[in-house]
Amino acid sequence: MPKILGYPLFTIPSPSANARPVPIDAEEIVLGEEGRGRAMVRIPVIGTGEFARAKLTDQGIVVVRLEEAVPAPAPCLAAINAAGAYHKNRHYQIPRTEGLQVITAGNFADGMAGRACSAEHALCLVQPGAEFWLQSKYSLNWHTWDGVEWRLETPAQRNARLALAEVEAGGGEWL
Repeated sequence: MPKILGYPLFTIPSPSANARPVPIDAEEIVLGEEGRGRAMVRIPVIGTGEFARAKLTDQGIVVVRLEEAVPAPAPCLAAINAAGAYHKNRHYQIPRTEGLQVITAGNFADGMAGRACSAEHALCLVQPGAEFWLQSKYSLNWHTWDGVEWRLETPAQRNARLALAEVEAGGGEWL
């Protein structure tokens, strides 16, 4: 049987926050919240080591900690919270984009019946090169996983980086 190698395990606690490693001593990952109009998912974390893989069973997902990692650039696991600040009738979602696979998700909600505002909170498998945006009440932020580290950019920072890359590659139009 081949040896199973792990991925880095991160959390993105809010749309405008930098990704950070999940503490090694975490015993579970909780996604979302309980209550009317809400859904909570509890994911047990077992094993030892700095890296992790998710394992699907008939009853749910388990995150297994492992000592050795897949060589970089590698995918990562990320618990992503799309919840921005309360804004009536706004629903914060994690965009379904290439390289970002939602494994399981819970959700947060505001209001007595959870109908005023909601947000997805998901465990995702993120491939190198995956890029996605998360929107908070007042801003939009781009998150990029390059297989080694995360980059967080505002739209203006992202546009400037992409424009520079295009010009360095010989593109663009002279004015």
